Order: sequence, then structure tokens, then C-alpha cells
Amino acid sequence: MKRIIVSLFMLMCLGVITITAQTMTFTHPGAIHSQEELLFVKAKIAAGEQPWAGQYTHLLNWAIAGTATIPALTADGTGENGQKVQAQRAYANALAYWYSGNANYANQAIAIVKAWALVQPYKTYYSQDMLDCAWMGTLLGPTADLLRNYMYVADLTTITTMFKTVFIPSLIVRDVSNGNRDLEQIDAMFSISVFCEDQ
Repeated sequence: MKRIIVSLFMLMCLGVITITAQTMTFTHPGAIHSQEELLFVKAKIAAGEQPWAGQYTHLLNWAIAGTATIPALTADGTGENGQKVQAQRAYANALAYWYSGNANYANQAIAIVKAWALVQPYKTYYSQDMLDCAWMGTLLGPTADLLRNYMYVADLTTITTMFKTVFIPSLIVRDVSNGNRDLEQIDAMFSISVFCEDQ
């Protein structure tokens, strides 16, 4: 994976690959899933086909619970597991909305994502905090993108600002402590950038 990223970087530096603002387009949902993929799975669930129907039931076990309370973020990683659970529930609720059409799932997912707007930015001098930021971003970015067209303008503004102030400052500072950490940061930035339509 690193070789691919390095190779792409080299090609861009040599001018072989050119990205311009005029050619950049954003497709929603598009952070992880395409609309075609979501509709494919939705049809399989509706038909009761396996493994889709069984996995959907498992998904709902995550989606039905949840609260918009986010554990305190501290430099020693306290609250990390609680953050993960909330991010997983948000993502599960977003998928449940797509597959069921039940707006309660969408509203719950949005409430959880919006709760991150109340926290302080992740620290950039503490490696575990940077990793936590990347982990949460890889779930919250796709969650928000799945629901982008469902959100009120106020929610869209709140969540966009939250990503740019709470997450991006930590994600753009490369975590060099382990090779998988910076890749996780890149993954989170991709999803968040698609949601924010920020090239």
C-alpha cells in the first residue's frame, strides 16, 4: 500500500497525474459505498437472501441502541472505547436508514455525529489521540456522507465545521509512530473530504 501511495506521489510530482479544481467532483454517498452498492444490498435484504439478511439483523442490534453522549477526550486515551462504540453506532444507524428508510435511524446517527462538535480538537502531540482521531474519522466521515442529503442545512454546517475543527487539524499531522497509523489518517481524511466537498 505504501508503495502505491509513494508511486502516485512521484507521478504527481512529475506531472504525469494532474488534478485540477475544474475536474474534481464529489458523489454522495461516496466515501465508502456507492449508491449502486447500497441499492444492491437493500434488494438482497428485502428478498431475505443470505448472508445479507442475517448481517442486517446483526447491524440492527447496533443501530437500535445508542446515545449522543460522547466520553471526555483526554491525553491518556480515556474514553477511547466509548468513542468507538458511539462511532460504530452512528455508522450502523446510517446504514440501517439506507436499508430500511426509517428516519429514526438517520436522526439518531446525525445526533451522534453532531455530538462531536462539542468536544475539543484531538491533540497533535500525543500519538494515541491522533490514532483515535483517525479511527473515529473512518467511521464518522462515511456516516455523515451517507446522510448528507438527508440533513438540514444547519446540521450540514455544524458537522462540516466539526470535521474541520475537531478532526482535520490532527489528521493532517502525520503520525509517524507506526506505518498503519498514517494510512488510517489518510482513510479518514478521504471520507471527511468527500462529505465536506473539500478538495
